[in-house]
Amino acid sequence: MKQCKHQPAILALVPYYRPGYKSGGPIASVEALARQLGGDFLWVIATADRDKGDIKRYPSIPDDERLEKDALTILYLRPGLGRLFRLAQLLRRGDYGLLYLNDMFSPTWGVWPLFLHRLGWLKGKPVLVAPRNQFSPGALGIKSLKKRVFLRVARWVGLWKGLCWHATGHEERDEIEKCVGERPKVWVAPEFPNRNVKAATPPSMPPCTGPLRIVFLSRISPMKNLDYALSVLEGVSFPVQFDIAGPVDDVKYWEKVQALIARLPAEITVRHLGPLEPGEVHSLLASYHAMLLPTRGENFGHVILESLAAGCPPIISDRTPWKDLTEKGCGWVVPLEDENGFRRALTDLNAMAPEGRERMRAAARAYAMAYVENPEIKELNLKTFREVVRLG
Repeated sequence: MKQCKHQPAILALVPYYRPGYKSGGPIASVEALARQLGGDFLWVIATADRDKGDIKRYPSIPDDERLEKDALTILYLRPGLGRLFRLAQLLRRGDYGLLYLNDMFSPTWGVWPLFLHRLGWLKGKPVLVAPRNQFSPGALGIKSLKKRVFLRVARWVGLWKGLCWHATGHEERDEIEKCVGERPKVWVAPEFPNRNVKAATPPSMPPCTGPLRIVFLSRISPMKNLDYALSVLEGVSFPVQFDIAGPVDDVKYWEKVQALIARLPAEITVRHLGPLEPGEVHSLLASYHAMLLPTRGENFGHVILESLAAGCPPIISDRTPWKDLTEKGCGWVVPLEDENGFRRALTDLNAMAPEGRERMRAAARAYAMAYVENPEIKELNLKTFREVVRLG
């Protein structure tokens, strides 16, 4: 890989990347980092040659599985043992200043490079790990036995030894310290927003006549808690159009969700819209009165920021960094244990006059723009990567 004297190279491993979109936030997180810090680092992203759940590879990637654009190089790797050998070659070459990992539990994209690092295969290059919420109580509660056994074995064999950690907030920092132990080196730097947030045009308010229009936009998996959202809706006493947008990430869980949908009262209408291309997200969100996402946990939650930017007030759990939406008048934050609290939020929104809904939509968009324009986000991320690179 070509490298300018003043631009250290970052080798980022991420299970899925553009043009993929079905795995959600991690793609947007790495894409935003590479875009925002592209003037300071050369980014090389190694990833799968197909989107999550797809059998066929991307039709648009070059024959040599390599795409170069500006200061960004993307390596698309085919599945199988060849992918492991290719990753080992990349890591051994050492023509990068920092290895950046984004999935702790992936055998290929997390465990394998950490194992090679433990063996000294990386020639002393620093490794920065972004757990992406995988250490949160909500995430560890899913397939918990397997994950907790892995964490215990990882500590026992010293898999965490010498690593640096990237937390996107102080809550995630505490989770890392609890799981890793031995006073890990943790840098806290918030997420960059998705590229479409700032460019989005101001939305017009959907009609206030007819049923309350609510959307759930996320991967359909236990972590995102769609079954909980349906339980909330089962107890409301007014008409609701509830649309589910996102790919099915867990087929057995989706079967459970469909059974819950079948028992909803007649005044609750449900549609599954399927997965959305990134360019479709803003206009879809702007067409709803609110987004309902009682997630078990998010280290950031790109869709929450996108919902705010679209003027679609989020109704979310208290397991995200977006803690102040209620007091800012641009959404609702409800304790996950308080199912009736979610129903009250929907009831309050349904009873709200058009003028009140318009004020809330404007407040949501203003909140999003304040986050997007915060210069501290870039400052903290630059500081993180520069300091970790200097450890090499």
